[in-house]
Amino acid sequence: VAAGPTLCHAEPQRSISVASVSEPSAPSSLTAPAAFNTSLVSIEDDGYLTDIVTGDDVGEREAYYARSKLRVEFDNLATLTLRGAISHDQNDAIALNSALDGNSSARRTSPSTVIPDEPYEAASDMNNTNKVNSKSASYTLAFHLDSLEVTATGSYQQAEMRFVSDSDRTKLVGSYNDISYDDDAWSQEILVASTNGGGFEWTTGAFFYTGTDETAPQIVQPNVQYIDTRMETDAWAVFGEATWRVGEQLYLTGGGRYSAEQRDYRYQQTIPTLMRGSDDASFNNFT
Repeated sequence: VAAGPTLCHAEPQRSISVASVSEPSAPSSLTAPAAFNTSLVSIEDDGYLTDIVTGDDVGEREAYYARSKLRVEFDNLATLTLRGAISHDQNDAIALNSALDGNSSARRTSPSTVIPDEPYEAASDMNNTNKVNSKSASYTLAFHLDSLEVTATGSYQQAEMRFVSDSDRTKLVGSYNDISYDDDAWSQEILVASTNGGGFEWTTGAFFYTGTDETAPQIVQPNVQYIDTRMETDAWAVFGEATWRVGEQLYLTGGGRYSAEQRDYRYQQTIPTLMRGSDDASFNNFT
């Protein structure tokens, strides 16, 4: 356990890292030496900005990041690698698009705006939120055959995000944004390659991907707008490449890839008026 470097004004970090390697104690027909490592990082910040509207301290941050990896080798037959990661990051820091007199927490938007004068002052009439949660998992399984190498790789990623920010910078709740994101994605690839080392070498494989992106922004400025969007994507591809050794220093290489993709989009606005829409598109190409 070690203390990390201090970031910005007061942001202590703690990190933990653990690694382990195990060897089989007795010989067998299928031995499996393994290696494992994991790490954890946490960040805490009590906040360094002063809200001159409410008098509260803002800029508080709480975050942690963890990841692990396990690798197992089964003699010379196969290798399995598992990976996983998870993260959480939440803060109420106010970050605007442009600075005012050297103050990155202020900008002039209307005559009634409360303008902070000091570099570490902010002006807001609500609790701002910036939250991101993510997790991922993946595997790689490789088979080492006599003249072939077969590798399968798959991964899953999921992320949830929410951003709530005061956009009018006045003492009254007049305008703010509340935006949520939710993303999911899964991919899979299978690769087969020759390993005989002769005058002809080849590689072939297939790839698949599916993912969903959803957004739900709520905008109050001054009327309420609630919008829900959803994008679904499915894609796949097959590919191959071959190299022929024509002479001592002459090689001929050729390959191709066929890709196809389908996207479906949906849009819905429920406030202030009901509006709906949808569309889809497809793509395919050979290169």
